[in-house]
Amino acid sequence: MVVHVYVTCAQVKPLLQVTNTEEKINQREAELKQVSDKFDKLKVDHDDLEKKHHQTLEEKVALAEQLRAEVDLCNETEEVIVNYVLLCCVLFMLDVVHCCLS
Repeated sequence: MVVHVYVTCAQVKPLLQVTNTEEKINQREAELKQVSDKFDKLKVDHDDLEKKHHQTLEEKVALAEQLRAEVDLCNETEEVIVNYVLLCCVLFMLDVVHCCLS
């Protein structure tokens, strides 16, 4: 016994449209997944860079404070040296005067 199935164009067309729509949905879902994955990676990268930036700023502040302290110490040392040289000059002059008076 042979059964003939007659399918009209009006019956096939909606099925084809459903299939095409499903393919488009699947394609869009795949694209959305790719974009979502890329976004997640970029978010992680951004967070890492932000953390490194914060650490770098902290290091910069610490180095600036250290530099300021070293410059202050250098200025104090220079002042001590100048005072020492002046004291040596005064002592030398006193010796000269003492020798001249003796």
